[in-house]
Amino acid sequence: MLEDFENARAAFDGIIEMKHELRRVFQRHHFRERGLKNHAVLVESDGGSEKLVELAKAGFLKSKRLVTVAEVTGSARADIEDLFEVDDYLALYNQAFGKALRSADLPAGERIVDRIREKEGEFDTGRPADTLLRLRDKLLPPLRPGTRSRFEELFRRINKTL
Repeated sequence: MLEDFENARAAFDGIIEMKHELRRVFQRHHFRERGLKNHAVLVESDGGSEKLVELAKAGFLKSKRLVTVAEVTGSARADIEDLFEVDDYLALYNQAFGKALRSADLPAGERIVDRIREKEGEFDTGRPADTLLRLRDKLLPPLRPGTRSRFEELFRRINKTL
């Protein structure tokens, strides 16, 4: 499915845009005026999922349209970055910040962003995402099968909501 990089690019662009749009929607309380009944909502573990469940119960969105990243990773908590194999995400991180981190340099843990923050301190997770979008011709082809399969599963789950 991700062998066709044109579709993969559009999918990655769509996921990043959905993440930003969801934040904008909640910040402006747009859901109160128009609702989200006809939208698929990608849920990360960094907060807000309880609010989404409440919105679904209140009829502002359909619960079948909620897709959590944790469903795809099989973890209790997960963010979009956790769909990447550690070395794949580190390639993005290193490119974005001019670093040379290796997975062996990181402390143990489940969530890649937390592991990097524990080693390096706070960082803007938007920079690796931006790097992926800007350098996708270079960075998409070497993605490992585990990364590809998790994104494919995410796309399948999102498509099922439509």
